[in-house]
Amino acid sequence: MTSNDQLPDLRRNLPLTLGIGAGTFAYYALPDVVRSRTARGLLKTGLVAGMTAAYFATDLSKENQEACEEASNGVMDRLSEVPMPLVATGIIGSLAASIAVTVWVEKSIFARGERRRAAGVRGAHTRQAIGLGVLGALAGVGL
Repeated sequence: MTSNDQLPDLRRNLPLTLGIGAGTFAYYALPDVVRSRTARGLLKTGLVAGMTAAYFATDLSKENQEACEEASNGVMDRLSEVPMPLVATGIIGSLAASIAVTVWVEKSIFARGERRRAAGVRGAHTRQAIGLGVLGALAGVGL
């Protein structure tokens, strides 16, 4: 990047960035604190809902809003040329693939934490949650 106008405005995104980072950390650290699978599921659902609400409550700049509208108009124009059954199949297939990948990644992260816990590592889930929280915060910077 050559100029500062290409960098995200951290002042505008700071609360969202910190919220997403903290929410991601809490999400992945929960197994060290809450052993009940049901309670973890409810708490994680609340965390995801809160982070989603924070994202949608974020005031996007006028330039970002215009860019989003322009991009979505272009997508809608192209989709109108594609037969509807093909669009529906693509959407359903993409959703199914996204869910499958998400479940696989979540299970892998949890299993890694459990293996480390079984090996005697204290705060096994919390340690990996730190890195994942930082990644979540970095994603929030660009929003």
